[in-house]
Parts: sequence; C-alpha cells; structure tokens
Amino acid sequence: MALRLEVDERLVRLRTPLPTAWGTLEARTLFLVTLTGSDGVTGRGEAAPLQAYDGVSDDLCRAALGLLGEALAELDDDAPGHVVMDTLARTTDCGPALAAVDMALWDRGGRRLGRPVAGMLASDPLEAVAVHRTIGGVSPEQAEAEAREAATDGFTAFKVKVGLRDGIASGGPAPADLAGDLSRVAAVRRAAGAGARIKVDANGAWSVEEATEAIARLTAAPLRVAAVEEPVSGGEAWAQLRAALTAAGIDVELSMDETADREPGAVNRGPDVVEVKLARTGGIGTMLVRASLAQLSGTQVAIASTFDGPIGIAAAVHAAAALRIERPLGLATLDALDLTEHPDLAELAERLTPHDGAIPVPAGPGLL
Repeated sequence: MALRLEVDERLVRLRTPLPTAWGTLEARTLFLVTLTGSDGVTGRGEAAPLQAYDGVSDDLCRAALGLLGEALAELDDDAPGHVVMDTLARTTDCGPALAAVDMALWDRGGRRLGRPVAGMLASDPLEAVAVHRTIGGVSPEQAEAEAREAATDGFTAFKVKVGLRDGIASGGPAPADLAGDLSRVAAVRRAAGAGARIKVDANGAWSVEEATEAIARLTAAPLRVAAVEEPVSGGEAWAQLRAALTAAGIDVELSMDETADREPGAVNRGPDVVEVKLARTGGIGTMLVRASLAQLSGTQVAIASTFDGPIGIAAAVHAAAALRIERPLGLATLDALDLTEHPDLAELAERLTPHDGAIPVPAGPGLL
C-alpha cells in the first residue's frame, strides 16, 4: 500500500507584530501534514514558508506538497528510506515542503519503533535544549517589559532584533537607526541584568562600516553584547567586517545565518557560528549533514526557528539534542503565536514550554 499524504493549511497570527530588518511579521501560514501507511501509523510534519524572509511563497509550498503527495502515492510504504528520499529530492527543491515530509517520516518511524526521534538520531542526546528569548525591533519600553517577563520565567539569554531603518531617503535606504538599536538593547540589559547573555540580529541589514560602528558600541560597557548574528550580507562583506573588527581590537562572537544559505562557502569567511534551519535545509537529515560539515570545519552550530509551529519546533529540538548543542538556541518562539483558534496546536505547544531557559526534549515516541 502506498504512503498517503494529507495537508491541513492554517493561518496563525502573532500575538503582536514582530518588526525586523527584513520586514514586520504579523502572521504565519502553516501547512500541517500527516503521512499514513498501511499499518495505520501516522507521522506528522509541518511546512512553514515565509516569503519575505526565505523567498518561498505559500503558493509554491502548496504546489510542492501536492507533487510530493503524488510521488509518495507511487511508493510502497515499505520502500527503503534512501528510495523515498531520492524520490522526494527529484520531485521538488522546495525546502519547507521537503522539511514537512521529512519530519513526518521521522515522526512515523519513531512511533513505529516506540522511540523519540532524538534517541533515533544519537545514542546520548541531551535531555533539554537551552534557548534564548527573541525580542523584535520594538520600542525600548516594550523590549524592557518583554525581557523582564522572560527573566522572571527563568531566561538568562536573549536575542534582540537590530538593523532597522527609519524609512527611505531620497537616494535609497535611510541610515541605520543605531540610536534606536542601542536604546532597545539597553532596555533589555536593564531588565535582564548584568549577567544575562545578549545577542543581536541585524538580518544582514548593515554595511561593513555601519556594522563596525554598531558592534563597537554594542559590545562596550554597559551593554556588553556577547554575539552578533548576520551583521552584514554576503561572503565578501563578512571577510571585510572580520578584518575591520580585528584591526579595531573588537572581540565578539559572529554568527552567520542567511549568507551561509545563499553562499555555503562563506562559512570560511569569518563566522564563529553558523545558524541552520529546518525549512531552509529541507528536513532533519539534511540539516544534520550541514551541521556536521560545519563542525568538521571548526565552526560551531546553532539551530533556529523562523517562528515555526510546534511540530517544526519539536523537530528542531530533537535535532539540537542529538547534536548536543549547549549554547542557547532561537527555538523559544511558540509563545509569540496566537493559537487560541487552534487548540490542537496549543496543546502541542504546551509540551514545548521552556523551563528555566531550556525546552525539555519530548520523551514519547516520534516528535511529540
């Protein structure tokens, strides 16, 4: 009997809009998939395209899932794993759609074996994954309130969105709003305390000159930012920035995100950490391969969310546990979603609630 793929499309809004350097996120379309075989065991997955960020539209993802469903219907449900994966790769290159089916295959496999996915991936996975709280490009007052609430909940690590601009100047983009960034980070520092770890994320919005100035001021007392994610975009800009920071005597952890996806070779141009995401890599298996290659080259790895739903977050948590990543990761994003109209998703999200700054790895069979 063939594998049967079913898709349930949901529109999920954020509780409050999230301003970033690439735009303001207000809602997410989640494509929830179920994959069922002749034994009646079902695996669940999730596609979460975000066109403004990754260039994948809902229409493209929807069409890709349709093609994948047709391809799976041609396979016996006992087909070897490599045959299934080769078939999927030949069918589409849409990362979020491939990730959804990949998650469902792992979830179904775990349910059939009665084992959590992390335990299938590694012999000694972590029991919990450290996470940070993400704060958007909001006002200093709102940033301070969000950070204070998170600190009360046990968070000691934070990521703050920076790199926003005031608007469009006559000759193109307006100058970076560095004053606004500094005020926002200062507000988080006040609320989180001197011992909290703060990382900022510019989503590649700065020029090399803007990044050099911003990082110099953000890493100085009293802000003392520990890490900067995607300060500039493109491998050449990364190399120039690293040289400028070295010349200025500035020591800060640099994390590469979007550039690593567009230019895989750029991981050798200056980052200390490379960020990997399920939707971009096409699933758990391919993400682990990319992460392992980065680690072999001496670059540390982090796993992050693009404000995915609970199934996507669960998959990322299992992968992070298998890789034994101990740095705080950007996976504590579910509480940003308004799930009041989706009680089934709210119930799943509840299982992934962080405790003292860490998400427990689900111990049941499959992903959740």
